[in-house]
Amino acid sequence: MDAIRTDERSPLRRFLGRYTPPFYGAYALGILALLATNWINVLIPEQVRTVIDAIHAGHDGDDWRSVIVFMLGLAFAVIATRTLSRVLFFNPGRTVEFRLKNDYLGHLLQMGPAFFQRLGVGELLSRGTNDIMAVRSIIGYATLQLFNVTIALGMTIERMIAIDATMTWTCLAPFALGIVILRHGIRLLLVRYREAQKQLAELSDAILESYAGAPIIQSFNATAPFEERVQELNDAYVENYRKMAVIRSFHLPAVAVVGSACLAIVLLMGGSRVVEGALTLGDIAAYAAYIGIIVAALNSTGWVINSIQRGLVSLQRVYDVLDSPVDLPEAEGASGEDASDFEAITETPYLRVMNASFRHPDTDPEAPPTLANISFDVPPGSRIGVFGPTGSGKSTLLRLLARLTPPEPGMIFVNETDLVTIPDAELRRTLTLVPQRAYLFSRTVRENIALDDLPAEIDDQRVKEVVRIADLETDVEALVDGLETIVGERGVTLSGGQRQRVALARALYRPRPLILLDDVLSAVDRTTEKRLLANLGATTDDFTAIVTSHRISAIAASDLILVLDGGRIVERGTHQALIETDGIYARTWRQQLSDEAEKTDG
Repeated sequence: MDAIRTDERSPLRRFLGRYTPPFYGAYALGILALLATNWINVLIPEQVRTVIDAIHAGHDGDDWRSVIVFMLGLAFAVIATRTLSRVLFFNPGRTVEFRLKNDYLGHLLQMGPAFFQRLGVGELLSRGTNDIMAVRSIIGYATLQLFNVTIALGMTIERMIAIDATMTWTCLAPFALGIVILRHGIRLLLVRYREAQKQLAELSDAILESYAGAPIIQSFNATAPFEERVQELNDAYVENYRKMAVIRSFHLPAVAVVGSACLAIVLLMGGSRVVEGALTLGDIAAYAAYIGIIVAALNSTGWVINSIQRGLVSLQRVYDVLDSPVDLPEAEGASGEDASDFEAITETPYLRVMNASFRHPDTDPEAPPTLANISFDVPPGSRIGVFGPTGSGKSTLLRLLARLTPPEPGMIFVNETDLVTIPDAELRRTLTLVPQRAYLFSRTVRENIALDDLPAEIDDQRVKEVVRIADLETDVEALVDGLETIVGERGVTLSGGQRQRVALARALYRPRPLILLDDVLSAVDRTTEKRLLANLGATTDDFTAIVTSHRISAIAASDLILVLDGGRIVERGTHQALIETDGIYARTWRQQLSDEAEKTDG
């Protein structure tokens, strides 16, 4: 992946240099198969000439019937060589497509949220599917036809010149006009194709957004506006392709028209040559066949140029993604000798945060920072609670600790090691972040919990243990297939609280020394919360936990509670110490107790 992003050559040269070298042998054999195919195609009209001249001369049938049998053999040979050439060109294209898609996916997996906000899911899907398929044509269909057309034109024109050079040059003049018309049409098609790619991405985004927000759309009875939006985008997409069809209808057949003009020239000039005795009827028949070969070759040229231009546009769109700088950069010691010398974190670490500050890049420079001068220590094995109103910076703080939002050097230390210098692989083995909005994959509950294990390697005993800790046992028993129940995309078949607890079980499945929980109990009821907190408190796993929550009961038992407001720590202490003050924490605690009492009385 690094080679992709640091190579400064053009996208085409980089693409060819990275993906095609293993297939040079196959391409060489494919070219030989094309040479054989076109040699046979050129040889067949020669046999037609022989047969026609023999018939015209009144020769015995035995003289030309054997030639017809030979022609049939040539026809079968063309089938074999043409099939072989396609296998040798098309199969490498499929393999390259597979490898390019893997590189594309691998790069996406390294990108942070800001990248996905800039390029929507629909846009990324369009580039990863339609564009990469168009790129495949460059080294598959387009390359094959490029060689095929070149060889066919060279061999055919040489045979035509051998029959009558003057008539050949006269015939090629209309073909030159046809090529000019064809080139103009292809240029128009390219403009339309670029527009189609943008329209398809917008349409994909709108459909995916509607699908993801279907419950909200239904609850607000907002189906009509969303359907209208999708219909408008779809109509624009269809209209653009209609215009492309019109261009193809009027420009691409130009070669066939000039081919007919060339046949007229053959009849006029060739007929005179036959009368004069300079040419035979067989020559004219062979010449007409050669014109057919040229028409087919030039028609293919139109599609080849179109495919190459579309492929180049698509290749640029793909490389725009591959060249996007990773916004979750590897640490300074993430590769090479530094990474191998890094001392692994094998025990529960000591975490220190010193004057950590952060400002989102898209905020007003005059506005207060999201976090400002945050400092605190987290001893090994402790439980830290972080409380604050919405927008106080709780989630941003956890993202800094997880290095999903890269901190500045000197802000966060793990066992006296600057967080920014820890290799990414080592950091992911050390900590895990469970976000408030749990994302589940369309797999079984079991596979979602043991996400980093192959299905055959899952530790079922550990799965059951973390299901118990996450208070999921009753919920799992109620599912149709228990742990083997497929939860659907984004865990759509589960409630919000169930999704959060599955995500928590996932974090606990592979024990890590540091666990960051971002308001993961927001969707569970108080009874479930109490059981879950009791289970977490009783676990024998040795880890440090930092928990953010807007519900004080979820963090009341913490060793230290930090109260954030406006991106700053305004209070800190234990639960008991904080409720004895008249600060934000104490007032919120009293209000939450009052609200809970009203619910109980109700």
